[in-house]
Amino acid sequence: MDDTGARGGSEGSKQKPKRPWRRRLCLAALLLVAAGGLLLWALPWMAGLSPSRLAIVARVNRALAPSRVEVGGLSISWFGTIRATGLSLTDKDGKVIVTAEGAELDRGLAALLIDPSRLGTITVDGAKADIERRADGSIDLVDALTPPRPAEKTPPPRGEGKPLDLTLKIVRSAVVVRSPELVEPITAGQAEVTVRLPAAADKKLGWQVRLATPPGGIAEQTLAVDGEFDHRAEGSPDTAVRIAGKDWPLAIAAGGLVTRGRLDGEIRAGRSAGRWGASGEADVLGLDVDGPALAGDRLKLDAVKGSWDLAQDGGAWAIRKLAVDCPVGSLGAAATVGGDPAKGADAHLEGRIDLAALARLIPRALRLREGIALDRGEARVVLDLKTAGDAQEASLEANVSDLAGREGARVFTLGAPATLVARGRRSAAGLTVDALELKSAFASLKGSGDPGSGIKVSGTFDLAAVQAQFRELIDFGGVALAGRGGLAADYRREKSAFIGRGVLEVRGLDLAGLAASPYSREVLRLEVDATGPADPAGLPASWAELRAKFQTPREVASLAATSRDGAVAWKGAASLPVALATRSGRAGAESSGRWTTAAATAPGRGVIEVDELRLNARPDDPALAADGLLLASVRGRLDLDADELTVAPLPPRPGEKTPLELAGNGLKLRGLLKNPSAPESADVEVRGDLAAIDRALAIWTGQAGSGLAGPAAARIIAEPDGGRLKLRLAAKAPAALGGKAVDLAFRGAYEAATDRLDCQSLTAVTPYARVDASGQVVEATARRVADLSGTLAPDWQALTAIVEQAVEAEARLEGRPRGFRVKGPLSGGSLAAIVKGLEEAELGVDLTSADVFGLALGEAPVVVRCKGGVLAVDRIQTTLNEGRVDLRPGLTVDDAQGIAVLLGEGSALSGVKVNDEVSRRVLSYVAPVLDRATHVSGTIAADMKGEIPITGPPSRTTTLNGHLAFQDVVFAPGPAAAEVLSVVGRRAQEGIRMQQPVQLSIANRRVIQEGLKVTVRQGVDVGLKGSVGFDQTLELKATVPITKAMLGSQAPAQLGDALRGNDITIPIGGTVSHPTVDRRALRVALGNLSKGAVRQGLQKEASKLLDRLGPPPAAGPGTPPGARRPRSKADALEGLEDQLLRRVLPGGKP
Repeated sequence: MDDTGARGGSEGSKQKPKRPWRRRLCLAALLLVAAGGLLLWALPWMAGLSPSRLAIVARVNRALAPSRVEVGGLSISWFGTIRATGLSLTDKDGKVIVTAEGAELDRGLAALLIDPSRLGTITVDGAKADIERRADGSIDLVDALTPPRPAEKTPPPRGEGKPLDLTLKIVRSAVVVRSPELVEPITAGQAEVTVRLPAAADKKLGWQVRLATPPGGIAEQTLAVDGEFDHRAEGSPDTAVRIAGKDWPLAIAAGGLVTRGRLDGEIRAGRSAGRWGASGEADVLGLDVDGPALAGDRLKLDAVKGSWDLAQDGGAWAIRKLAVDCPVGSLGAAATVGGDPAKGADAHLEGRIDLAALARLIPRALRLREGIALDRGEARVVLDLKTAGDAQEASLEANVSDLAGREGARVFTLGAPATLVARGRRSAAGLTVDALELKSAFASLKGSGDPGSGIKVSGTFDLAAVQAQFRELIDFGGVALAGRGGLAADYRREKSAFIGRGVLEVRGLDLAGLAASPYSREVLRLEVDATGPADPAGLPASWAELRAKFQTPREVASLAATSRDGAVAWKGAASLPVALATRSGRAGAESSGRWTTAAATAPGRGVIEVDELRLNARPDDPALAADGLLLASVRGRLDLDADELTVAPLPPRPGEKTPLELAGNGLKLRGLLKNPSAPESADVEVRGDLAAIDRALAIWTGQAGSGLAGPAAARIIAEPDGGRLKLRLAAKAPAALGGKAVDLAFRGAYEAATDRLDCQSLTAVTPYARVDASGQVVEATARRVADLSGTLAPDWQALTAIVEQAVEAEARLEGRPRGFRVKGPLSGGSLAAIVKGLEEAELGVDLTSADVFGLALGEAPVVVRCKGGVLAVDRIQTTLNEGRVDLRPGLTVDDAQGIAVLLGEGSALSGVKVNDEVSRRVLSYVAPVLDRATHVSGTIAADMKGEIPITGPPSRTTTLNGHLAFQDVVFAPGPAAAEVLSVVGRRAQEGIRMQQPVQLSIANRRVIQEGLKVTVRQGVDVGLKGSVGFDQTLELKATVPITKAMLGSQAPAQLGDALRGNDITIPIGGTVSHPTVDRRALRVALGNLSKGAVRQGLQKEASKLLDRLGPPPAAGPGTPPGARRPRSKADALEGLEDQLLRRVLPGGKP
């Protein structure tokens, strides 16, 4: 190669330098790794930022829905601890179950990623928990942490993954635990909890709970709950629980009693190798028992001491020790209960009750008579069971010792009220009853024998002797007992079977005070017979046939049952007297069916099939025999294992009538046995004839029918919906009221776990109004606490038509819909109790205008409110016939007196114009002279206060007091008033004026007024006072002044002057449209008036007046024709009375 080429090559290499791409690539990679490392290092910090924290919480809430958690702050570390602050857990109902100041996990993200099964220790600090166990056994905390999930088609495989290792510690916390049986929640101001879930296979789940400082208590009052549970074991895992209390308060409700006390001692229970055991030594201090069952008494004991040691031993329970001791009694036992009787076992049980001490504590509960003190008395029972060779000997002795008491200075003794002694032996050869004897002053019982020769028992009793024996001691109140009876029973073995028979008969039975009505029967008899296979000892191994009959002169019931091949078949009938309101009759029942138990290869409770169930009722009155009712005619099937009930209708027999029956699919229920108040699903369909139902109710209740008519149908469907029951109700009656339809529809859901009913929509449509509502009812099966709201929309046209037909043809009502709300419990036993329990309610009607009886009312909303159980009605201020009305109403609701509207102080009318219609239909009850008056004008004003009952007993009637003022009221009187007013010389066609207030009241269905005066002419007023009944009857007195018009134009001036200023009181009866005058009372008044005229020396003028007013009386016998008999003073007086009567009385007749 030449130099040139060499140089060229060297130069060429210098022109093309080496590229740094590798260096750049390495640098980029380093930067990427650094950024990734930085990002990875920053991930925990970023997760703690608000957006990331909210996203994490949202994801957790989606998993927990409908529950939710809240986290105020979050701090995460790779190698440090993970901490959260401001924690809370809220369930789907919005209840905050748990809050905590903070929680810390002692492992970082790196450790969790390396081994996610080792969760380490979670420490929760400053927690406050409010945990509730509901009536169905569910716990709100558990439900909140395990929201409902759809059932998995295939269960997850067991044993996959490493077992978790976790320790949970709760420190510096407080807890509240609620449960239905707890009267007061268990509350601890200090709570420390440790739960250990170990990963090691030989370790068990364990927990330690320490509670201290109960409400009002001190730190030394503690409750400890320790235990362990083999959570990996299958079948019957080993368990151990220890509860230790130190003066810890408890309050439990059961059986209608509330028991309070303080637990001091230790309770232990556990299961090991499949066998349970329990032991402990615990006292209940300061026992306090209260409740209705104690009739106002409280059982207070300083202490109840107990100790026990029980253990399972094979199929039996070994009671090694059982001792309970308290100031009123004791109980001790040592025995083996259950197991193989052939092995034999010794047992001793002894109990004692100090009746005198108990009577001092709860005399009312024992129904002791007032003033009685029991000084001595004891009840004692002793049971001994001993093994003697191959036999067991048993003895039982129970007695009540002599009772000694006093009433003031009087001392009495009840000798040996009752003693029971029983002795017997049991061996392979059989059972022998050596003696069975009961002795008392009111009953005796004896029995003995063996199955081979027969065991016979007989006895007598006297119910009246029971009262006679204890009358000095016990207050029987209204209870009365009478009747003598006897019983006899016989049991024997016949080869491999047994035969048993028993008879009870009572004569002269009379029971009073035990039920709403006395029960008296001349004779009552009960017979029972049974047969079946016997075991080698001669005792029943099972049964094959059973017959029972109950009979009195008025009742009869029978039952026949057989048991074969795992199936029990029955057939029964009954006929009983019934009485409703004023109607009596008989109710009958017939039933047949079978209960088939499951086969041995498929264990279970089996199926109950009802082939026929018929219920009927028939009145005793022969005239109503055709009105007998078939109340039910059905068949059904209950699968006890699947918990499914199906009921279908059976056709009625010829001549039977049923107003209401199952229709369509009949009735289907699932889950009834599990929860009778809330089955898992239901479908019920019924139909009926409303007219037949209405007639049946009228016949049996004695009340008038409501006028319902036409067919009706209803269907209720309840379906499961994610832990709830979805409910639908539809009811239709196309011609229920006056040929018009009534529809009812409901859609909602019921949740048994929370006992809540959600009402999505409730619609009721009638010919008169439509109601739409929604809301919820909590504690739906108990207190029924409702929160409902909706709209009430009256059909004003329909209501107007009713008023037109019932009141006035030209009546008019107008209004608009109005909302309503009800909040509070609806569980009261009466309307008054419900109202008193309401928290808040509002119900009203928006009346925009009304025109009735010539009264035009302006807009007048009527609104009733309830707050804290107190009712109030909104003030009503509106117009009335161009005047003003101001009403201050109220409302009262009472169980006994019913519902009443009140008009409070300040209720008034003013400037109300009157017209002919108002006068005739309204004001004529105050001023009967306005009846059929014409050309009425003027105004009225009034103030009033009163009470208007809407419901209640007949004795409660409208009462009202106030004043009514007639203001320049002018009218032309009607026919009845014209006759009365004519006595003062008033012409009917002339106008009459009323201008004064009257005192007004309403009582006993009568309108009472005083002070009414009718001005008939200048200086001449006719007064009216008295009452007008709601039925328009009159009880009035009219005060009529004596005027010259009454005496006539020929009356001398001296007579007119003498009678001037005198009044005549005219009693008026009859009715508003046809008044009548009490002539006898009027004659007495005129007689007194005429005597006054004579005393004033006017006899001569009166006689002259009588001569001018008419011809002399016809000649009597013995008077010569044409002769004139002289008038005496009496004749003059009588003539004056007769003539005034002719002037005063309508029609001119005395």
